[in-house]
Amino acid sequence: MDLKSTAGLKLTISAITFKDGTAPYGGGMYIYNANVILDLEFCVFTNCKAAHTIAPHNGGGAIYVEHNLVTVNVYGTIFTGNTADSGHVDDIFRAPWGTVKIYPVFTVHSTCTSPYSSLSPIQGDNLDTYSYEDYDYNPFGYPYSFVCAPTRSPTQSPTLSPTSSPTASPVEDEEVPAESDLDGAGVAAFEANVFISLVGAVAGAAAANAFA
Repeated sequence: MDLKSTAGLKLTISAITFKDGTAPYGGGMYIYNANVILDLEFCVFTNCKAAHTIAPHNGGGAIYVEHNLVTVNVYGTIFTGNTADSGHVDDIFRAPWGTVKIYPVFTVHSTCTSPYSSLSPIQGDNLDTYSYEDYDYNPFGYPYSFVCAPTRSPTQSPTLSPTSSPTASPVEDEEVPAESDLDGAGVAAFEANVFISLVGAVAGAAAANAFA
């Protein structure tokens, strides 16, 4: 990724993985020209490579940054497995700009930003960094990568018990009273009901035969 200018405004890049990038300068990110203000938060630079091998600009596998009007702040970012074909400065190369050498401001912070600002970051690997001024491995800021995100257990969904289907009571057949349990009036009413039922059945059968 090449970043030339942010017009003096702050750009925040958060939770991005730069992986397997290759470029002459800065296999993961090349920051140059003026008026750049950049915050890197919770990013990962892994297996990125700087291919340029001719000194003095031969390094910065993860990030190459140059110019006197550049400010970069790094929070909770991991650097791992980055390389330079020149054999040095695998992670971050910082170079000045102009006749009077003024370096870009590049700071690796040992604090976390929101939403993890209340946490103490976890220290990661040593950073392989370099400032052009003395051709030495001269670290700037904190010479380590840091991890701010905590490890959290996944939230389990509640387990619902199966809903039991209601059990219906069997419908009992209506008990027909015994003739001995009925008095004279009851016997007469019972016999009348039976007679009416039989007449209805015969009439229904006759009607069915008529339309057959």
